[in-house]
Amino acid sequence: NNSELADILGNFINRTLTFAVNNFEGKVPQAGDLDELDNWMLNILKTAPARIGKELENFQVRKAVTAFMDVARASNKYFNDQEPWRTLKENKSKCATTIHICMQACRTLAVLMEPILPFSAEKLWRILGNEGSVHDQAWDEISSSGLTAGHKLGKVEILFQKMDKKMIRPEIDRLRKISEALKSQGGKMQEEISKISFDEFSRLDLRVARVLHAEKVEKADKLLKLDIDLGDEKRTIVAGIAQHYSPEEMIDRKIIIVANLEPAKIRGIESNGMLLAAEDDDGHLSTLTVTDEIHVGAKVK
Repeated sequence: NNSELADILGNFINRTLTFAVNNFEGKVPQAGDLDELDNWMLNILKTAPARIGKELENFQVRKAVTAFMDVARASNKYFNDQEPWRTLKENKSKCATTIHICMQACRTLAVLMEPILPFSAEKLWRILGNEGSVHDQAWDEISSSGLTAGHKLGKVEILFQKMDKKMIRPEIDRLRKISEALKSQGGKMQEEISKISFDEFSRLDLRVARVLHAEKVEKADKLLKLDIDLGDEKRTIVAGIAQHYSPEEMIDRKIIIVANLEPAKIRGIESNGMLLAAEDDDGHLSTLTVTDEIHVGAKVK
């Protein structure tokens, strides 16, 4: 709350909108000529929906949140580097362009945060003076629509209040009590298992594969690139097991993969399948395997 939402996201939104209220009558100023830094920021806003959307579609919520906060960080950097407090006196057209783009960033952030912080997103949507609801906005149209010059802001207010130590301490104590209660019950919460039909399960093509070669993926601490043998074909998959297995440990190991998964690009590598592994509550991970008697390419039934 304090270091991310208040100091990064909330700080950018507040300083942008307050600047617009104090210097542009609370309206979106007209943008002028764009410089290199303007185009850099606009490109980030343009590409963010696809990048964050892909993570959400793959249920990579933590990565989506990180990517979202990266947009907020970039917005703060853009504001600082363009120094609108200086250009306000020296070149008001340039200052107007900076604030125009910053206000577009605020709108984009409102829509991008909707799946993550729905109530705060709606609050920001109202602060920006927009009609309708943020929940009704089309994700794929975020970068192609925006605030028009002259658009009037709503009532500007602090989006995220900082929590002081008096507020934080009770929350920590509450979480500790929950943790202790879970430990006394055996350390686990019983999860509700979502049922699927046999037809849904039968669509999965699970196969035995042998790892022919393994290597770490550059600049990715968790990823291994595995070249595998499926009996009648060779494939490459990328698996997030590098913190549990070295490349040498994986070579010649028989593993189980989902063979009919759509290929996905991971760090520029096309991964054609998914390795199956089990992970316990302590974070220990083990790849699923079979005995040596089962031949490569065998189907798991």
